[in-house]
Amino acid sequence: MTASPVNGKLGSYRTALVTGGTGGVGSAVVREFIAAGLMVTAGARAKDRLDLLKSEVGCDTIVLDLSRPRTVMQALEGRSFDVVVNNAGIMPAAGPFHSLPAEGIFDTVDVNLSGALAVTRALLPGQVERGSGHIFFISSMFGPYAAPNAAVYGATKAALRAFSKGLRLDLVGTGVRVTEVAPGRIETEFFRSSMGDMAVVREKLFANYRSLQPSDVSSAIVYALGLPAHADVNLIELTSTDQALGGGSFATHKG
Repeated sequence: MTASPVNGKLGSYRTALVTGGTGGVGSAVVREFIAAGLMVTAGARAKDRLDLLKSEVGCDTIVLDLSRPRTVMQALEGRSFDVVVNNAGIMPAAGPFHSLPAEGIFDTVDVNLSGALAVTRALLPGQVERGSGHIFFISSMFGPYAAPNAAVYGATKAALRAFSKGLRLDLVGTGVRVTEVAPGRIETEFFRSSMGDMAVVREKLFANYRSLQPSDVSSAIVYALGLPAHADVNLIELTSTDQALGGGSFATHKG
């Protein structure tokens, strides 16, 4: 029998895991979930940042290194969560694929894709058994659109979209919901790894318009989570009102 969320803002859901819980979006989700009454566990690889977040908001924590998917499954063995937000992600240094260090390529695939699959595989069977749960995947608007110097990142996010769609088909009738959240550029330190300096990031990516904030993403997640059990928001594409993504371009070379 499918459990039906009927009590409180988020119904019967009581517990949640947020990966990448110490970053901009992850931290915002943790805080908003706690405000909504959930018992939240934040997962991340840096214990010192987890300890700081715990001291600030009172969440539980778990060290999860998504670049090592098999150890993630081991760490989550025996645990159960009503809500899972697969938020952790990294972006390699910008550049053409053939110039990227191999380590950065494989780390990106492991964290962005294999790690999310490992978390989901570890926790989904319990949700199916209970007849209730909600799995979120934070992808990107750049999954379905190609961008120069970001082939690996885009590929991992496109794969998350394909996986979430397939998973949704697998879970019909189980009472477990699946939502992909595909944001545009969010004003966080996420781009520091590919661009180096936050002053450069803000100047190139966020100057002169109202940018998307982490709290915008967390609010969208809480909205989808709070719908009645018979309603599942499969995909949320979220951008700043002052931006739109569309059209196309040719890559050319003068030879």
